[in-house]
Amino acid sequence: MNKMESFRQFVAGQFDQLDLKQSPKELYEPIQYILSLGGKRIRPVLMMLSHELFDGNPTSISGPALAVEMFHNFTLIHDDIMDNAGLRRGKPTVHEKWDRNIAILSGDALCILSYDYLIRTEPTTLLPELVRRFNKTSIEICEGQQMDLNFETAGDVTLSQYKEMIRLKTAVLLGFSLWTGAYLAGASQNEQELCYRIGENMGLAFQLKDDYLDAFGSTAQTGKEQGGDIRSGKKTYLQIEAKRLGFSPAFSGNADSSLEVPAVIKKYRELGLDHELQQEVEQYAAQAIQGLHDLKKSHENLNLLEKLIEQLSNRDH
Repeated sequence: MNKMESFRQFVAGQFDQLDLKQSPKELYEPIQYILSLGGKRIRPVLMMLSHELFDGNPTSISGPALAVEMFHNFTLIHDDIMDNAGLRRGKPTVHEKWDRNIAILSGDALCILSYDYLIRTEPTTLLPELVRRFNKTSIEICEGQQMDLNFETAGDVTLSQYKEMIRLKTAVLLGFSLWTGAYLAGASQNEQELCYRIGENMGLAFQLKDDYLDAFGSTAQTGKEQGGDIRSGKKTYLQIEAKRLGFSPAFSGNADSSLEVPAVIKKYRELGLDHELQQEVEQYAAQAIQGLHDLKKSHENLNLLEKLIEQLSNRDH
């Protein structure tokens, strides 16, 4: 078993041992459900790899590692509601399995639980800065989500605006994860901020790859409906670039788009947007890898992080 898989299993094991209340079950069962769906556990794994990179003991930061994954899953519950998504990791979303009100409240409870685990950090003298950065990151994620919602009714969205939205909505939490591992291990200020920038570039590559997979991936591999963003009329890299090139789908999320979606995907390919978007993914991945080299350290975790970045940029799910 490789180290990253070992860290993933450690996190999964910690979640299996969560001492959640049993009542009211409508509040706590959805939390156990979303956490049991697995996923890549990228954020806690990044935190643990970063901590060990600077000579820390990765299992000693289980509190903040679980906290960042809890917070991430809280955002997924609420994002799925706002996106009216039916599938998450190949399974029904929380609001589909229960209902919207239960999903909102369970998401709120999971957010609060994330803070409960975050403050289990030792030594406690590190907590003020850690909580401040966590709060800053949390607000930025909300800002990114609001920008995403605003884009739904905006006439024109530029690529720079879109990239800022995904930086806030997705990339800052990966940056926080790598920063936290370094910070808690006593890395220098410069090393901490470099780790943060590596995480941001990883996040941009990761989200742009999600855009790619939404259109060009298969439901069997991604666990999501192919063309979900197209079907809902969402502003994405592909939609923005296609519009710049003079192509806009002639339907909205209110239309029966089961036939139109494959035609849109075909048009995206004809415009060369599949190759263009993959190049963007690889560009941000290369910047993240350069950041690893700039750390000027000799440690196996640098190689593991580089491989992870390459896997994220070339993944099919």
